[in-house]
Amino acid sequence: MWRQFGAVDPDLNYVWWSTTTTAPPIALNFARNSDPRIQTALIAGRQETNPAARIQAYQQVNEYLAQDLPYIFLDRTTWALVANPHVQNFANPETPAGAKAYGFDEGIFWPTQIWKA
Repeated sequence: MWRQFGAVDPDLNYVWWSTTTTAPPIALNFARNSDPRIQTALIAGRQETNPAARIQAYQQVNEYLAQDLPYIFLDRTTWALVANPHVQNFANPETPAGAKAYGFDEGIFWPTQIWKA
């Protein structure tokens, strides 16, 4: 089984779905799905600054993937981080620059910012 496409922003999945990444030497579009409609919607989504229009562009990507069916998902990954109640701050990390980071995304957590109360 393989887990993929769990990014918090659809733009982070661009390399997996783009028509520009279907050919070797580094073909990250593993399915080799070369749908120009998907490419157009991906570019629209990554260039759009209006959140509603951006969502609409990525919804189009989703619709086209549903039509092309380059992948069949057979399983779902469930992430968990289990700790004693005394373990603190595993869900409130900050980046090195001080910006708020995602606490638990794609199985990644920030152990350097966790402490025991």
